[in-house]
Amino acid sequence: MRRGIGFWTGLSFTLLISAFLILPIFASVIAGVTANQFIGISSGFTTRWLLDVWANYGGTVLLSLQIAFATLAITLVLGVPAAYVLARHAGVTARLVEEAL
Repeated sequence: MRRGIGFWTGLSFTLLISAFLILPIFASVIAGVTANQFIGISSGFTTRWLLDVWANYGGTVLLSLQIAFATLAITLVLGVPAAYVLARHAGVTARLVEEAL
């Protein structure tokens, strides 16, 4: 199957944006585990930087995870029954609630 110019343009744009978003993440990870970020991987592997970050921000990371799990629990407790009710009672009110969400 032949694909038109629009497909290849869209694919190129998508890959370019994906690389723009993903490559800095890889660069940060590599900089975080190398002894000298300017030399790169050949300078050796270290966990010093990761331990420094954890020492400074470990409490913040744990608090963020607690908030995320609490939000997940609340969403499951409230959202699943609400979705069930909306699916079972398809009426004007259910459609209005769906549109509001």
